[in-house]
Amino acid sequence: MDDNNASSFFEYSTELPEPKSSSNSGWAAGEIENSIVVRTAYALICIAGIIGNVLVCIVLTRVRALRTNTSQLLVHLSVVDILVCIMALPVNVFPTPPPMRGPFGDFLCRFYVSKFMQWACMLASIGSLVVVNLERFIAIVYPLKYKTFFTVRKTSVMILLVWVEALGSLLYFFFVYELDGDDNCKYNGWPSDEVRIVMGVYPYLMHYAGPLILMFAVQWKMITALKKQVNMITQQQADVKWSRRKLWQAQASVELQRTLLFVVITYAICWGPNQTMFFCFMMGIAVDFTHPYYHIGVIMVVMNSCLNPLIYTVRNRPFRRALKELALCRRGGNNKVVPEMPSEGSGSLTLANDSQNTNPKRVL
Repeated sequence: MDDNNASSFFEYSTELPEPKSSSNSGWAAGEIENSIVVRTAYALICIAGIIGNVLVCIVLTRVRALRTNTSQLLVHLSVVDILVCIMALPVNVFPTPPPMRGPFGDFLCRFYVSKFMQWACMLASIGSLVVVNLERFIAIVYPLKYKTFFTVRKTSVMILLVWVEALGSLLYFFFVYELDGDDNCKYNGWPSDEVRIVMGVYPYLMHYAGPLILMFAVQWKMITALKKQVNMITQQQADVKWSRRKLWQAQASVELQRTLLFVVITYAICWGPNQTMFFCFMMGIAVDFTHPYYHIGVIMVVMNSCLNPLIYTVRNRPFRRALKELALCRRGGNNKVVPEMPSEGSGSLTLANDSQNTNPKRVL
């Protein structure tokens, strides 16, 4: 292949392409993707992510006190993160694609070699995190409207829209990749600079800057609202039993809110390098996709999917207690799981669903 053709598309074949540093050369993986260090890093991160998120799903579904709207959304987030790790394993631990020939080979190029499903699941993870934060925001700041916004049907629609947006945002993979001969998957680039710029700005705003601004904004509103609620409760001592119950709910909401804040910060750190590199590349700035810093950025994105269970365990005492008690029960103990976390729509002086959640053992 001559230098002019090499600068127009990305080659991915069983014969690794020469390293390219120009921003016009496309996504060239380079030999580093086949290194034992990179493969091992992906394998360890993905396995840890699968195990950790499976444990989260078990705790939130098996412990009856944890079965609420928030926990259901957290379970969906964990399932998406499991899919991220499952999809990331084959394409990164075994980066050399299988033989690609004919129509099926062309589909394999556009779907497998492009890592379409891996990135789609990653984007769905971002959307799921946004939905979780919005659910807590409505529950804490606008509790009386909670039942209106988060019915079973509307929550299902939100989850469906998350997946539609994630899959739809990456459909261009099927147009910029194609099979050129046997085992030669090409990245063809964009029809014009204008299209390339638009397709660079959109994902950066929709999948990084936009969600980050939105989640930090709702986190700030939640912190402000919870502080006001705690102050009001401490000043109202007429009904000691009522004040104690409300104070417990507000404090539990504060702990859950802080956990979610750590999750948002982790997302900002893990996704920042990769999204910035991709944005710069789409803006025409030279990015070397054969350099270790690119793979470090991708590894950080995958690692984000395995960090959430660790955050739940380290930062959230009720979840940690539920996990411990569930483990003891599985070993034959008679301990009851009685975590102390807020009920649905809690975190406000006037609960959106107070009539249904009179049991203080209900959580999240």
